[in-house]
Amino acid sequence: MSLARRLAGLYPPAFRQRWGADLEIEIRAAGARSWPNLAVSVAAMWLHPAIWPADSRSQRHARAATTAAAVTAACSCRCRRTCGR
Repeated sequence: MSLARRLAGLYPPAFRQRWGADLEIEIRAAGARSWPNLAVSVAAMWLHPAIWPADSRSQRHARAATTAAAVTAACSCRCRRTCGR
């Protein structure tokens, strides 16, 4: 397995299914200097599932709702710790 394939494998499954071969080609062409940017890009994609490729509008809405619920829960926990409530 090539390094480019391994790095492309870090992306969420929806990205790999849609652009897997193209991701590998781009990673290979960009070279090692692009790896820090690639790591940031991969992290951003995992943290923002609402922008992942989707097959339907309802799938995008479900992802956005899940993200909103997770952010709300995280903010609530953080507020409870800092405010003492």
